[in-house]
Amino acid sequence: MNRTQSPLTRNSDSPFQGRAGRSVVSEVALLPYRPGSDDMFPYGQQGGSVQFQELTRNGGPSYDQATRPEILPFVENARKAKPAEWGVLRIGNIPYTLTKQEVLGFLGRNAKIITPEYGVAVHIIMDRPTGKTMDCYVEFFSQGDAQAALNKCLIRGSQLRLGERVVDVHMSSQDELLKELFPRAKNCTWEHGRPKITESTEPYNTGFKAFVTNEELLQTVTWADKPHRSNYTQKCMQRPYECMISTLAKFPWFCVDRYTIKTRDELFRSTLSLVNILMNELNRANEAYMPHISETLLTDLLYAALNVPAFSEQQRWHLRKAASAVGAKVRMSPLVEVWPFEVLGRKVGIDEDVVQKYAQILQSHPANTSKDTAFGEWTAISNEALGLQTIGQIGTHEMEMLLSMLGDVLPQSL
Repeated sequence: MNRTQSPLTRNSDSPFQGRAGRSVVSEVALLPYRPGSDDMFPYGQQGGSVQFQELTRNGGPSYDQATRPEILPFVENARKAKPAEWGVLRIGNIPYTLTKQEVLGFLGRNAKIITPEYGVAVHIIMDRPTGKTMDCYVEFFSQGDAQAALNKCLIRGSQLRLGERVVDVHMSSQDELLKELFPRAKNCTWEHGRPKITESTEPYNTGFKAFVTNEELLQTVTWADKPHRSNYTQKCMQRPYECMISTLAKFPWFCVDRYTIKTRDELFRSTLSLVNILMNELNRANEAYMPHISETLLTDLLYAALNVPAFSEQQRWHLRKAASAVGAKVRMSPLVEVWPFEVLGRKVGIDEDVVQKYAQILQSHPANTSKDTAFGEWTAISNEALGLQTIGQIGTHEMEMLLSMLGDVLPQSL
């Protein structure tokens, strides 16, 4: 990989440039975890990488060398995330049993929907309390691409069919999609893909609490575990998993001061439960009975979870382990199993020997109580204070603590 070019950006001569409507693809990072990608576990090891040589030049690292943004391997990934600007189509009056493959077939092979390295393209909304299939939203590389797809649909006539249903297709927006995905976010509206939280003066309005409630997440898990309890999910058993995939992909992770570690952990536990349930279903799957419960569905769920910027590195490791053979295909550093931070994650494209060097530095800190783990053992923040603090608060605290520890161990300069 060419180190002079970010591994996560598309070249400026993208084939998606110059379409009707502004294409945003050149401004958007590729997802860090992708099938076949080693962006999160580059091969450089044993002190041989160019990055390692730069870090340890002249007998370093010094504090000044080690804290340079381009080499420091720890980052608040959620804070760096951005809202999507993709074009959106809405398909209404869809069959309850609609599949994503049918949506792609309906739009045609030339539709410029976003590709998997950028995110999830098709969102079939599930009403979490009932398991009922609602509308479908599809994301395109630009509004112009969405409009072009709509025009092709309209050329086919006014009676557009998906399965046995006559469907309606309209231009939509990120805001409409987010409103449908997070309907119980109180006192929250959406503007340009960002949440706008307002205070209420009504005496019985408890105000904004979360974008998605734990009750909604538990109900999603229930529909996956016991699909026969709903007339809807027993006919499309893949829907609860697809609902979680869309939830993870579209959650406003970048709003680090609007959700807590507790909310993040609820999403993680629900996702891990779904991975475990899906693994069990795959082990006993009857293709005639459960045709859409597949390894492809597990792969989609796993990668949607791995690319959540607010999940901790240890949470990613647990998800990968739970996915068994599918998870084994994901290149992931063994260091993530003992990663010491809740919010600070591994920066994409940093070579393994560089991360190993920082682990050795942190292990040498006087506050370390164990030499048995790669980073040592020390507490970034007490468990009692963890749950109710926001991702932003904890990320700031961890970065300050990290820099302080590096300052304690390393000379200021060489």
